[in-house]
Amino acid sequence: MNTFRLLRIALVSFAFIGPGSVVSAQPPPPRSAPIASVLRRPLPAENLAVRETDATIVIQGPTFAYTVDRATGMIAELDVRRDGVQVLRMPSPIRLKLDGYRFTADGVTAETTITSADLGKVVLNTVGELKGDPAIPFTLETTFFSDGVVVTRVTLAPTADIAVADSIEYAAELSGKLDSYLHKCHERWDADTGGGMLPLPAAGARADSVTTTSCLQVMSHQAAAALFTDLGAWHVSPAGLPTASIEGKPQPTPSEAHVALTQRIVHVAEGGEKFNLPAGKPFSFRIGMCVAPQRHPHPRRPELRHFTWVGDDAHPYPTDKEIEQVAQLGFNVFQTHRLGLIGQPRPPRGELERVIAKVHEQGMLFILLTLPDLLDAHSPRLQQMRSNGTWHLWEANNYGGHYTATMDSYVDYYGTCVGAPNGLADYHLETAAQMLDRFDVDGIYLDDNITQGPSCPHWQAHGHPRPGYDCLIEMHEVNWRRRRLLLERVPHMLLVDHCNIGLWLPLLAPFDAHLYGEGHNISTLEGYWNFYGKIRSMHAQGNLWPGGVDDARFATRGAYTLDLLTGGGQYMYIDWRLFTKKFPHAAGVLPEETAFVKAFNLAQHYFGMHESTPHVFAESKAMISGANPATAVTTYQNKTWGDHLFVIGNASEAPVTDSISSHRPQDLGIDPSQEYGLFDVVERTYQRESEAELDGPFSQLKLPANGLRLVYMHRVVKDRPQHIWGGKRLEETWNPATKRLSVRLSAPAGVTDAVFLSPGSQPIAAITVNGKPAAFAKSADGKLLHGEVTFTRHPLLLEIELGPERQPWSVNAPTPLKLYPE
Repeated sequence: MNTFRLLRIALVSFAFIGPGSVVSAQPPPPRSAPIASVLRRPLPAENLAVRETDATIVIQGPTFAYTVDRATGMIAELDVRRDGVQVLRMPSPIRLKLDGYRFTADGVTAETTITSADLGKVVLNTVGELKGDPAIPFTLETTFFSDGVVVTRVTLAPTADIAVADSIEYAAELSGKLDSYLHKCHERWDADTGGGMLPLPAAGARADSVTTTSCLQVMSHQAAAALFTDLGAWHVSPAGLPTASIEGKPQPTPSEAHVALTQRIVHVAEGGEKFNLPAGKPFSFRIGMCVAPQRHPHPRRPELRHFTWVGDDAHPYPTDKEIEQVAQLGFNVFQTHRLGLIGQPRPPRGELERVIAKVHEQGMLFILLTLPDLLDAHSPRLQQMRSNGTWHLWEANNYGGHYTATMDSYVDYYGTCVGAPNGLADYHLETAAQMLDRFDVDGIYLDDNITQGPSCPHWQAHGHPRPGYDCLIEMHEVNWRRRRLLLERVPHMLLVDHCNIGLWLPLLAPFDAHLYGEGHNISTLEGYWNFYGKIRSMHAQGNLWPGGVDDARFATRGAYTLDLLTGGGQYMYIDWRLFTKKFPHAAGVLPEETAFVKAFNLAQHYFGMHESTPHVFAESKAMISGANPATAVTTYQNKTWGDHLFVIGNASEAPVTDSISSHRPQDLGIDPSQEYGLFDVVERTYQRESEAELDGPFSQLKLPANGLRLVYMHRVVKDRPQHIWGGKRLEETWNPATKRLSVRLSAPAGVTDAVFLSPGSQPIAAITVNGKPAAFAKSADGKLLHGEVTFTRHPLLLEIELGPERQPWSVNAPTPLKLYPE
């Protein structure tokens, strides 16, 4: 086993540099930005650019480029990059065919022009004929969106009757970082498999679907792509023929997959009824494609710790003190859930303005709820449509057509079709603009971002091509429009959706974070990572919902195990679980929940997840691992300070004892020639012995059921004190002339917590906080100094001054957090 030792720093001889020597500039000292400012950094640009040649039109997005062949109108090349490295490409052009007719260079005579182009959307128009006897005139209208989604409306205009005897199908070959797939039919909002992802077929193998294909999607943690259509399986004869297929191809490189995806509009086999295209009657359908990553990452992603105020009849708005308590638990995003119309909140008047101001004062982002599938009964537009007999133009039967909440009589919603035309999308955008005009909000939470085709009773009035149509294409466009509006008005905006287990790229592409799972279908840590973890392909953040009136969908203790082992910042919390004396509505609340929330949220805040690289357990077993299969280790490497946070988790239902071994420490950014100190965040113990192996502190660790151990590791500097833990370190300056260490620390205002120091080898004369003497004690072994401080809105200044005489510190062992029963 290739373990490594925590060695003493070797003495190094330094030569004096003569006048002729070249002196390199010293790197600036490390400095972190307060998380409140990181949250408000503008998002990276999400714009499109167009490059034209005689033969091609290239639409370049933030992380993707589509190349269109002007002679066919088809996407001929694809280049998708993650951190500058290609992760997805197309070995051959998109294929669209009708029996022997093919949209290829030798199969059509066509011309493609740019109809319109702006930073958010580019529209191309292709006019031509499919060669054959008889020729078939056609048009393609292809829209490229800035979130990586492409939608093409295909219109065939036969001048003679055409009998389709085989198929109309749409296909793409993809090579890249892919490992699993999902398929969706129009009648379901989740996958045909009920939520699970399936492994890609082996080379030469094929997997077929026989449902009314809507979206066929391939994914990994690094990249994703999907094909989709509004008219999948329009005509299948005889019944039971494949409507969508995914086929494994020989892999060009061992680390990449090569697959062919196919969706069929028409499929006819021997003995089946042909599909007729009558002369003079245009036949139109839409096909689409989307890819991920579709935008560049924002560093705040793992810091988006989300809190929701649901409230009830008596308490629709939080008090100022309650908002402060939420911030002190380490949450950075505050959402209100049931305030009525998005731009016209419920009474009392002025309460929303007060809440927003207080949330911002506490350094959090504020977002409001909106609904794509329900409309508040207080809406003047709804009342007008119900009175004049036009409500059916928007109406749907989701939630039985009418939703109320027993604990809040103000909650009164009517079901709307998520893809209804007739002005509904414009209304959603109007109310969002009204909200931005009136209130200083930072973003929107969109509840129920899931397709609901079977709930629409008015499919013909809504212009749907079929009963049970899932409206995926329409939902994407209104979500994209909402994102562009927010980007224009709020450059740091945050858009969150509730997708549950419907991880469909066209729906998710416009969002920054996704509330998924709700505890459904989460049985193992590996299952969680291999399903929900794949939203990382989009540079997106996920949220685990703890449950409200239903039983806890995933208990807080286990949720943090999933959270911290898979990237952090994912556990979303609600008022009903925090303020249980005020709200008796939540089920399954554990007595120690608040302690877990505070401990693990603040640990992430203090370490600085936004400036860290995670080495997730599933991808780092060759670097570091435990011996017990129930143990998982994820290591976070802080890029600013060079320190590490080891998260050692037990995702099983029984306690385990295990030892952790490092196999390739250099891959984790650990230098075996250095000496490191290790601080147990939960137990509050510190080890700094020279010649100690990393295996020593990590040997025979006791891990509670569904529990965690957090170990912080830093490089040791022996001749002076060091800040170890407590508060987020923003700056640290050592002045050798005055023998003073100055550290600026931040934490949520009002938090009182212990700060831990390593005293070093020289006597400490004084410790001050903001210029005033601070009460610190030392551990029995003398390895730690610790003292409580109270943080304010502004970073505090901690100063440690060396002197000729050592302070007579009292001896007092740090108090463990005691999160788990003995």
